[in-house]
Amino acid sequence: MKSSLETIVTNNGELVLDAILTNGILKDIPVLSNLVGLLNFTNSVRDRIFYAKVKSFINEFEEMPPEDRENLKRKVLLDGSEGRRIGEMVVLVLEQSNHLDKSALIAKLLIAFGEKSIDDESLHRLSQAVNVAFFDDITDLLGPSIPDERCLKFLIASGLAERVDSPSGYGVSGRTTYRVSQLGSEFKNAIQKVSDMKASWHRMGKP
Repeated sequence: MKSSLETIVTNNGELVLDAILTNGILKDIPVLSNLVGLLNFTNSVRDRIFYAKVKSFINEFEEMPPEDRENLKRKVLLDGSEGRRIGEMVVLVLEQSNHLDKSALIAKLLIAFGEKSIDDESLHRLSQAVNVAFFDDITDLLGPSIPDERCLKFLIASGLAERVDSPSGYGVSGRTTYRVSQLGSEFKNAIQKVSDMKASWHRMGKP
């Protein structure tokens, strides 16, 4: 059963996403402001966990220049139906997420979409892939080294890796190996581009 906070956010995905992209401040989102104030008095663990997920998501936009945030907002919410679809997708993925740091990855994918590093279909596919994958395997995938075979094998279910079967013949048995899939490569490239952008925003914001 969803908590009260999850229900409100899920039912108002486009509104919440609009507010986040407008100012990036959780307490200023009308649909959440009252519940945020009540978090000090609630005993709902689910509410507190979901709040932490949303906060982790929002933190990715903190240093984003206002003009970049406005451009992202226009791209994501220009089409009413598309804005609703993306808003619903984002909050549903956050709700289902089993690791706080996955929320930050979803935010990075949204930024990548705004920067045209990925298209609409990839945004949805990669967001679902992040939710399916074990977070430590995602971390290995995004690291500087090539993930080991065990990691890649476990990432197959998310679509971020794939199985490769070499044929057998002439007395040689076939061999199964694993590699990063095209979707996995797209994911790595998108996250790296956004990480580079965020580093640039940080330098720009330094006094």
